[in-house]
Amino acid sequence: MRKTNVVLEYIHYCEQLSQAKMAQYVGEAKLHKALLHYEMLKRYGGITIMDDLFEGGNIELPRNTFDECVEYIVRLCEEAAGGLPLRYPDNDYGRLTKGAALGLKAKVLLYAASPLFNENPIAGTTEIQRYASPDDRRWERAAKAALDVINLRMPNGAPAYELFPSYERLFFTREGNHEFLIARMQGMTNNVEKRNGPAGYSGATGNTSLTQEFIDMFELKNGKLPKEDPEYDPQKPWENRCERFKASVLYNGSYWWDREVETFVGGKDYTALNSTAKGCITGYTLRKHLDPEVRISGVEKNTFHDFPLLRYAEILLTYAEAANEYYGTSDDDIVDDAMIYTCVNQVRNRAGLPPVADKTKKEMREIIHRERTVELAFENVRYFDLRRWREAEIVLNRPVHGVQITKDESTGEFIYSAPIEVEDRVFPERCYYYPIPQSELNKNAALTPNPGW
Repeated sequence: MRKTNVVLEYIHYCEQLSQAKMAQYVGEAKLHKALLHYEMLKRYGGITIMDDLFEGGNIELPRNTFDECVEYIVRLCEEAAGGLPLRYPDNDYGRLTKGAALGLKAKVLLYAASPLFNENPIAGTTEIQRYASPDDRRWERAAKAALDVINLRMPNGAPAYELFPSYERLFFTREGNHEFLIARMQGMTNNVEKRNGPAGYSGATGNTSLTQEFIDMFELKNGKLPKEDPEYDPQKPWENRCERFKASVLYNGSYWWDREVETFVGGKDYTALNSTAKGCITGYTLRKHLDPEVRISGVEKNTFHDFPLLRYAEILLTYAEAANEYYGTSDDDIVDDAMIYTCVNQVRNRAGLPPVADKTKKEMREIIHRERTVELAFENVRYFDLRRWREAEIVLNRPVHGVQITKDESTGEFIYSAPIEVEDRVFPERCYYYPIPQSELNKNAALTPNPGW
């Protein structure tokens, strides 16, 4: 934050900068500052707004209210948008744009409108951690902000942002990729594959096993959940799943790096090759963010791993969620906003799923929440969604499960067990907010801790 304030304080002394470049750099600095304040807001609630260099003098400053922080971030986003272009040339791919500024504004407003800060705060919180009183119009404001991004157009009339055709290749492609609004850019690497490839492959450490709860959230191609389809075969959990399943999950028998994955008991990927690697404890391991064209041993091969902080699919689901919560008075009302269906169905269409229609507000809420979980999985979204929805104390406060797969040596068939508990999880209510570090409380007597800490 201090670096952005230094830029904003002294950039006007750069007399050789053109007016356009000056506006761009100021816009980028303001948007960086907005993003940093947002990252702290969603963890701690209201923070001390850092709008000055604080070079000497009194640094014992109290935390601003949640409302003040939200409005400060929104103002920075709006100011940044005015100086940023819609798109850069290919050699500047990844720089912050007008859409990034307006997209962050929509993300912040959706977060602020959510139950944790609006109509269902936890005990012991004050205006520092949430709004003073609930107001449904906050959902409307978030929906309008998302719509502003959706309606952005290039000079030729083409949409400024659109879904990339391939969900699988989205995360490794720069050319023609107009889905990312904000991304953490990095050079070509194979570190993600090394850390998350199945543990039986040389050079891989298999860090991420996927829970059965996550697997069960992927719909079948007919639009039904496994529990809703009597023809679903739990012995073949990969069969007839949506396109995102095979782009997100490595399962027993899936083809990866010149052989089939073996997560069955005694299989090559069931236990780790060495003490620095992890075995697969749930029967499933991570596929998303791993490029099959990369190689991690022998003659190594790298790829782009730009990590999305905000992409267009999330903007579509932001509008759908906010509009669904605002319009209609009862959970049993049929949703009649065509734009809600349009946004959700764009995301579902890419995944090979049938469109949804004629749903109640409650049904659409469940669909939108599930779409966010599956579409944005492993993008640092789910945990914060559960918190803002006030669902973390339920979903993160119980055991998670996997399956144990055994191989019948006489027939070669694989047998999947019923779900087994692999880990017990605890989420006390105080974890809805991060604790203010004691070192910061020691330095600033005006700070107040979060409830429960």
